Amino acid sequence: MFSMVTKTITITEDAYDAIKRMKRGDESFSELFKRMRVLEKHKELSEGFARRIADVRTRLKRID
Repeated sequence: MFSMVTKTITITEDAYDAIKRMKRGDESFSELFKRMRVLEKHKELSEGFARRIADVRTRLKRID
């Protein structure tokens, strides 16, 4: 079980408005930030996978 720790951060009004617009329905800011981290990791993994595919294709062309 997770314990709830509250941290206070200071952000500009513009930054607050921007992240507030990103929230879904009743999603909390914590849930939003976790979702954003997951999306960033997914992007990194996808880019790495695309690079590996391109590398394999390049190697296969050399064999032909």
